[in-house]
Amino acid sequence: MNQEELRDTIIDALDQDEWEQALNLIEQYYREYGPDFFYFMSLSDCYMYEERFHDVLDLMHHAKELGFQNTYIHERTGDALIGMGRFEEALESYLQCDIDDDDAEMLRIRYIIGFCYMKLNDYQNAASYFEDVLLEADYPMAYLMCGTAYMMLDKDQLGIEYIDKAVALDSNLLDEAAETMNQMGSLEGLHSLLDHHLEADNADHLQYEYDFFMENDQYDEAIDRMEQLKNSAPNIWTYSLLGNAYAAKRESEKANRCYRAALDAENVDMDEKDVLTAKLILLENLGLNKSEQYQYLKEYLHSAKANLDIYSKLCEFATEHENKRLANQLMKIETDPETPESIAFHISYYMTFRMPEEGLEYMKTIDHSMPQYYAILLLFQYYAGHLDEVIALKEKALPDGHAAFYIYCSYLQTGRFEEAENFFKTYADSFDDPDDENWEIFSDLIHDLDQRFTDR
Repeated sequence: MNQEELRDTIIDALDQDEWEQALNLIEQYYREYGPDFFYFMSLSDCYMYEERFHDVLDLMHHAKELGFQNTYIHERTGDALIGMGRFEEALESYLQCDIDDDDAEMLRIRYIIGFCYMKLNDYQNAASYFEDVLLEADYPMAYLMCGTAYMMLDKDQLGIEYIDKAVALDSNLLDEAAETMNQMGSLEGLHSLLDHHLEADNADHLQYEYDFFMENDQYDEAIDRMEQLKNSAPNIWTYSLLGNAYAAKRESEKANRCYRAALDAENVDMDEKDVLTAKLILLENLGLNKSEQYQYLKEYLHSAKANLDIYSKLCEFATEHENKRLANQLMKIETDPETPESIAFHISYYMTFRMPEEGLEYMKTIDHSMPQYYAILLLFQYYAGHLDEVIALKEKALPDGHAAFYIYCSYLQTGRFEEAENFFKTYADSFDDPDDENWEIFSDLIHDLDQRFTDR
């Protein structure tokens, strides 16, 4: 296909979230037509989706070296920097954009500049940029952010008006607007929102007030609101939230009574998955033993056969809390062996209950192209004591941080100290970014290992 047709095919793949296909097509485009502006922007779209923000910055730097200095390059650089939480640098990049036009893209950049100023606690400049956006368009989030900026500047009435306008334009912003009032400690602002956007007899009034008082450490008021709500709807949520308020007051006996009542409450017309989620939290709060945990959860085993969400939640709880009785029952459930939930549980089961040989047998049955397959296989080999096999998997398992640590340990445990030192240096040198997740995992594990030796 010619250049224009290939561009259109890439755009279609991006629009349909076919990211792997898009990457392959972009590589083809690069081979045939070289690094032009379309190449840089389309590849950065893929990197942004994958949250490969450092790669985006490298790509944009290369684009600038080739003379592509324009608003879109600066904007994409800013987007990556925001993804990394580097708001001051992001602001510098966005300010290099030509934002004089009033089209949607330039309004977006003005909004993000305001957002960066908010993150940097420069509320005056933030409000100024949000106002620029609002001169051209009734953008609900701009009203919300601008109102927040005004409240931070002690212009509460103006801030409340702007936030109220945001919710009037988009009712889905009510929760976020209420949370803003909670954080500001503005009960007046919260009541203004509720009076304008909820019916007077709506029970959510009590829920929003409860959230406000909890946020602002007014626990007696929170208890009063939740008692009222619990009396009209005595279910797992109202008892749980009442318990949370007592726990915040450090009245643990009352809190635990509420949590117990929550576990035993009837939950009419409530989604089974939501009730299970709440029960799992309660079991954590109460610190019940494994037998009690099982008694409260066994009723969900039947549902787990047909509901993958329930199955997944139970599996995660069973392995995290090393509840083997529950885990064994879940192992008996016949699920599609190729689902990510089933694979994850089986791997966790064999890891949690120290069954590496069984884990190695299981790994033979699943797709070897699965992400992290070789890193997981390496862990089973290590726990089984097969240290030479661990080292042999080095090329396939890296750059995974956990795998790197156990490779390093395997060198040490087999007395190959020079190779261990060389491996450590080579692995460290492979990272340009000191904040790379794999390097941080490896570094933390090494630190813990050193600490254990130091404490001996």
